[in-house]
Amino acid sequence: MVSYLELAGLLSAVGWARRHTRDVLSAWGIERNAETVELLVSELVTNAVRHARVPDGAVTYLDLAEVRRISLTLRLRRDRVSVEIWDSDPQPPAMREQSLDAEGGRGLFLVATLSKEWGYYHPPTGGKVVWCVVPLPSSGTTADARGTPRLPKRQPSTMPVPKAEVVNDPSILQQVIDGLHRME
Repeated sequence: MVSYLELAGLLSAVGWARRHTRDVLSAWGIERNAETVELLVSELVTNAVRHARVPDGAVTYLDLAEVRRISLTLRLRRDRVSVEIWDSDPQPPAMREQSLDAEGGRGLFLVATLSKEWGYYHPPTGGKVVWCVVPLPSSGTTADARGTPRLPKRQPSTMPVPKAEVVNDPSILQQVIDGLHRME
C-alpha cells in the first residue's frame, strides 16, 4: 500500500503531514509504532520545510508564489513502513553534533535512533529524498498476502554515525512528543 501527499513548503506542512500520517496508519490498521512513524515524519518534513520555505519576512502573495513544494510518501509492507520525504534542495542532509542543552538540531539524530535504517538519494527529477524504515511487529498489520510494491533499490546510506552519547531517558522522548502535539 502506498500513500502520497504533496504540500507547500510552509510551516503548516508539518502539522498536515502528521495528521495525514495518523489517518493513513489508522486506515492501514497500524496502531503499534504509529507514534514513532508520526514523529519521524514530523522531523523529516520539518527539515524539508527549512529548505523549501520562503525567506523570513516574506508577506506578499507574490512571495507565497515562490514557495517550493515537498512531498510525503508512506509505503506499507508486511513487516515495515517506509517514509520518504522529497524536497527540491539537492543538498544532502547533515546531522549536527548533539548537545544535551541544545534547543534544536536533533531531527536526524532522532531519525537515526528510532528507525531501523535511513538515508537519502537523488531522484532523476532533481532534489533529494530522505527516507527511513520503521519495522512493524509480525502481527497487527493489515497488509494483504500479495504485499505491496517493492521499495526502490537505494545505495547504502553514507551518513555518519552520530557522535553523541545516547541518553536512554523516556522522559526526554516524551517531552519531544508533547512538544509536537502542542504544535498541532
